[in-house]
Formats: sequence, C-alpha cells, structure tokens
Amino acid sequence: MNRSRIPLSNVNGKDLTPLSLHNRIVYVPLSTVQKQLDKTHLMALLQYINWNDSEMKKINKEDLIGQLKEKGLKITLQRLAIIDALAENCDAHPGASLIYNEARKKAKRVSLSTVYATLKEFSESGLIKQLEFDRMENRYDGNLSEHINLICKRCGTIIDYHIPANLEPKDIARKSGFVVTDTRMEFHGYCRDCLKRPD
Repeated sequence: MNRSRIPLSNVNGKDLTPLSLHNRIVYVPLSTVQKQLDKTHLMALLQYINWNDSEMKKINKEDLIGQLKEKGLKITLQRLAIIDALAENCDAHPGASLIYNEARKKAKRVSLSTVYATLKEFSESGLIKQLEFDRMENRYDGNLSEHINLICKRCGTIIDYHIPANLEPKDIARKSGFVVTDTRMEFHGYCRDCLKRPD
C-alpha cells in the first residue's frame, strides 16, 4: 500500500487517522491526535511510536556548501564554522547561542551578530528552517522534509517525527484553493526523559 495515499477512514462515525506504530500503519481516532494528551496517555503512546527517522532528509556540510554555491552566496571561514555547528548539532535543533558557541571553537572571530545574520540568510534562502517561539530561544531545523516537531514543554527538547501519511500541498490547493508556501507542524508535550523524572 502506498503510504502517501492512505485515506482518512471513518469507522462507526469516528474519523481515524493513520499513525506508524511498530513499523505498521494503524488507525487512531483523529480526536486523540488533535486533543492534548495527558501525561499518562502520552507516555503510553511514546512507548509504542516507531521513532525511525531514516526517511527524513537532514543537512550535511557538503550539501549545504553546494547549495550556497548554487545560490551565489559567499563561503567564508565564519560561514563554514556556522555550517559545521549546524550540521554537527542538527538533531538538537540548535539555537543561535549554541551555534555561536560551537562556531567560535573553529573561527574565533565569528560574532553573535554574524551568526544571526547568517542564520537569517540561510532560512530566507530555504537552506534551513527557523522555528520561532514565544517562550524560548528561536531554534533552527536542518531537516527540510515534512515532519512533525515534538516539543517538550519541560526541557525544550525538539524531536523530529516522520509523518506517516504524506500531505501534498498540491492536493490542498486543489481541494481548498489555498496555496501552501511553507509548513510547520508541532505537537507539544513531554519527552521520555522528562516523563521518567519525578515532578
């Protein structure tokens, strides 16, 4: 079965949505996914979710340098240090302060303003995604594939989760007349480590 074409199902009047569990597609009530899960239910769900992110495209240094060249952007020592920091910390969804601290290890003269300006240019050029937040430092995502960001409310960890059913912007535009220019999907809750810690 083509995973990108899995339809939304309706059983006994309940809408069901596909989730990838134990390397299989199972259908879960849409209301369960849409409502905020309490800590107990979220912990149970996390124990069964397939965390395989092998289908996600993450940045690497060589690809990013190649894309800079294609777009005609300058490659400086400071930018190379910033690229290294992004690539080495991609899974952490680093903020500018982490990128700055890591980049300074390789390029002592890089400034925080250079880091911010470079990250802004990279995100505006579509090389990375900027994740803006109200209550914590903005973060940067090198995973450009469609995915859900699972954001821990306690420690701020961000985990990439592959979307089991592909949402096609063309289908959305055809059905609704709404043209999608970019996406950002988030689930907020608690990560495994925080769930294990006593309150």
